[in-house]
Amino acid sequence: MKKFSRKVIAAVVAVTLVLGIPIASKVVTDVKAADYELVWSDEFDGTSLDRSNWSVETGTGNWGWGNNEQQYYRDSADNIEVSDGTLKIHALKQSYGGKQYTSARMKTQGKRSFKYGKIEAKMKLPRFKGSWPAFWMLGENINSAGWPACGEMDIMEAINDTNNVYSNLHWSYNNKQADTPGDAHNVGDRTEWHTYGMEWTEDRAVFYVDDNVTESYKITTGSQMEEFRAKQFIILNLAIGGQWPGYDIDDSAFPDRSTMEVDYVRVYQKPDEPTTKYDGPTIKIEHDAVAEYPENWTSWIGTDWLHTEGSLTLNGDRPSNGFTANITKIGSYDHTDAVWSFQGKLENMAYYKGCTYTYKCDITSDKDKRIYVKVADGNEGNLAGGYIDLRGGITQYYSIDVYIPEDFDSTVSLKFGLGNNSVDKDDPNESFNIQVRNVSFKTSTWAPDPDYTTTPGPTTTTTKAPTTQAPTSKHVDPSTTETTTKSVTPSKKTTPKKKVTVVKVGKTKIKNIKKKKKSLKFNLKKIKGASGYQIRYSDAKNFDGYWEKNVKKSKVKLKKLDRKTKYYIKARAYKKKGNIYFFGKFSKVKKAKTK
Repeated sequence: MKKFSRKVIAAVVAVTLVLGIPIASKVVTDVKAADYELVWSDEFDGTSLDRSNWSVETGTGNWGWGNNEQQYYRDSADNIEVSDGTLKIHALKQSYGGKQYTSARMKTQGKRSFKYGKIEAKMKLPRFKGSWPAFWMLGENINSAGWPACGEMDIMEAINDTNNVYSNLHWSYNNKQADTPGDAHNVGDRTEWHTYGMEWTEDRAVFYVDDNVTESYKITTGSQMEEFRAKQFIILNLAIGGQWPGYDIDDSAFPDRSTMEVDYVRVYQKPDEPTTKYDGPTIKIEHDAVAEYPENWTSWIGTDWLHTEGSLTLNGDRPSNGFTANITKIGSYDHTDAVWSFQGKLENMAYYKGCTYTYKCDITSDKDKRIYVKVADGNEGNLAGGYIDLRGGITQYYSIDVYIPEDFDSTVSLKFGLGNNSVDKDDPNESFNIQVRNVSFKTSTWAPDPDYTTTPGPTTTTTKAPTTQAPTSKHVDPSTTETTTKSVTPSKKTTPKKKVTVVKVGKTKIKNIKKKKKSLKFNLKKIKGASGYQIRYSDAKNFDGYWEKNVKKSKVKLKKLDRKTKYYIKARAYKKKGNIYFFGKFSKVKKAKTK
């Protein structure tokens, strides 16, 4: 989705060809392959978006999500509908947040990411002037590496009122943006069902529509194009207007012809390809960095810099209560940094690496005002956030997901820029009253247990918090699942620490599977001293997407399964010490097909 105008793309491509970046010619062929297996999918069979798969991005992003798009993305039932087995993204002619259109954008970042395989979706696309539907991927490291160094793989993009679709790669070459040319491919009628996909290997990205290849690009080896040899997450969105489609928008298309409909999104991989699974001992992390922050909000006001005046008042004795900014003089505007002439901030919070945090707060201004909300690293880099347009007297319920990479090694801070800016450019003596309330920065995820050891115990060790993230369950029954929560001691350090006693747990095995209609029964080898057993089962061989059930006894029954479906099952015993669960190794995987 981030791109220049088509003329600029052509110019960049010309340069990259001179520099020797190989771009393979198009070859039309059949991309079906018998050696792929389904490892994850969302079939949109429910009545609401599956939040274990998707996060919804909101707002206008930074400069219209990098493209000067004209919509405001909302997490609203008006824009996101799951019904009759499909996802509908509705773009509407609707004034909201300073924009004249609303739509939706969702991503699997921090929840589902993949390296190599076939990624495809079956979709009906809207077709009218100003429309810009897209199905694409970004590198999992975007928050630390930035764009385009994270890499972008556009599986399908379409604009305006033609039946053409485009597929492209964007990456960093010698610290500059590089792009593939992406010729137009006519699909006949894009408002009808078509399957759009990409077959991605270590050395090539092959794009296809309805199993016929439309583009094939070589991915070079060595240090170049390394962005495409790392995990990426999936994005679905419907933009309105912007640099590429332009700003001539057909308002007569709303609402009857302005829906992007998705039947499914599926990912296939070869058995020997990397996946996102983790089979080792795990713990459940529940952490709210704001609730456990040991201090409170502080301010910085550029009185001598831009003549901003005012004060910041705490709304309570806890940082989650937020603050009230009493801006008595907004100050002068002379460049874009002026928005930071009045700041409210929480600096150097504790966090777990490899986790996705959800940052939420309620923001109210007594007048129309543009502000900047930022999750910053130690170099003032932008982990997440952007400009928000507040409407006087209307509370903005802000929410954004923030992925902390596994290799992240910096601080995390929450910052508000409330000064004058390019949109305001108000009288320097203008006054504002802005309240921020109900602040949280939370994560809830399974992660590898850093305190696990195979050495006979008990032993005692002090260790840093986990640095990798296990996949979240496909479905979890709250009534049968027991979780482990590690508390975090608030500190100024970047990672919480915890002292625990480690206990060794024996390895169980699955015996005597009985196949029933929509159910499977089996026994587990009893482990001495075990508090219970955790069962994982999946219709994917590599467990990328699974169900989970905890039981107290060694006799197990899995119910409400699909008929005539092959399931893969594994189990492990656990022991409970206080409020901490110690898990043994998983058993060998058993497979069985329901009747």
